[in-house]
Formats: sequence, C-alpha cells, structure tokens
Amino acid sequence: MVYTAWGLLAAALVAHFVPALEAVALILYAVGLIALCLPALTAPKKGTIAVPRVFLPMLAAAFLIVGCQIGMRPDESPLVWRSILLALILLIPLMISEKQAAADIDRGRFAARVFIVVGVLWMSCAFWLIATNSVFDADVGMSHISTVTQTRATSRYCYMDVVWDGRTLDFPVSKEDFSAISAGDEVLVTEYDGFWGAPYYTWDYPQEEAD
Repeated sequence: MVYTAWGLLAAALVAHFVPALEAVALILYAVGLIALCLPALTAPKKGTIAVPRVFLPMLAAAFLIVGCQIGMRPDESPLVWRSILLALILLIPLMISEKQAAADIDRGRFAARVFIVVGVLWMSCAFWLIATNSVFDADVGMSHISTVTQTRATSRYCYMDVVWDGRTLDFPVSKEDFSAISAGDEVLVTEYDGFWGAPYYTWDYPQEEAD
C-alpha cells in the first residue's frame, strides 16, 4: 500500500510538471488507484490506507492532478455522481479490509479510520475525473468573445469573472494576467464538451490582441 501511494504521487508529479506526459501519467494514476484494492483482497489486515504514510501522499497526489487545470473552469456537477460511483466500487474491498485490520480497536477510532479512507479515496476519484475530463477530451470547442465583469484577488489567488451565455464564469488567472486585465476588457472564452460529459471552459486573449 505504501509503495502504491507513493507511486500515485510520482504519477501526479509527472502530470503536473510534464504536460507532454500528462495523459500517460493520469492513466498510471488510475492503475495505481485500482492497485490499492489488491492488498485489501490478498492481505486484508495489511490493506489499509488509514495511516499517514499512505493517505498523506495520496492527498498530495490528488491536489497535484487537479492543479493541472489552472485557467480552466469545469462544470463539476455532471462529475459528482460518477465520482461517487467510482469511489464506491473501490471502497468495497478497502472497507472489508479496514474492518478486519481494525477489528481490535474501539468504535471511535474505527469511525475515524473510515472517515479518512472514504474522504481520501473520494477526493482521489473526483479530482482524477476533473483532470481527465479535459486531458482526454478531443472536442475542438466553441469560442466566443466575452466581457470581463470584474477581477478580484485573495491572499493567494487571483480571479476574473466573465459573462458567458447569460451566466458568470470565474476563472483563476496568474498574477501577470491579473495585472493586465480589468473590468470591461474582452477575452476569448472557449467551451468544450468534456470527456465525461462535463462542459469546461478556457480563456485566452482575442487573436488580434495576442498578435
């Protein structure tokens, strides 16, 4: 389990920092998630992810792969039920293993371990679906010129709001783009169907401005 968890982190690092290998890394990430179930089936008392040396690299990997989507604004709602279903399929052997591994501990500690297992696995599945929804998508997209309604910044992140088809999309932007964009500017927004049927959006400067 430990080696598999660190393998997930290695795949996520490749996906995050080597865009040319992003698709391959995400496939390996999925293989790693499935491989987590093998120890649960073959050695139930050892097949637990509710230990820091396993769930911490898994958490880091999940946030790394979803971090690949900077500049995109996915519509996550169609992915919710898919992520729940995927997590439930993987949870069945893991929860059987967890019950056997934690047979000798009190109910409170067992509940905490279950919370960790369910939370970490669901986040891993959900973030993988969000990442692959765009990486595996072959749609050419549909583009329109849209207007920036406002820009805003927090202590760590910068955003811009764009009107699209009567609703507002909020895009994360870099500090450089945040300094160059202001309310009333026009940007090119492209809508894609998404590999899993969840539309997502990207933005760019209009072609004449980019030239």
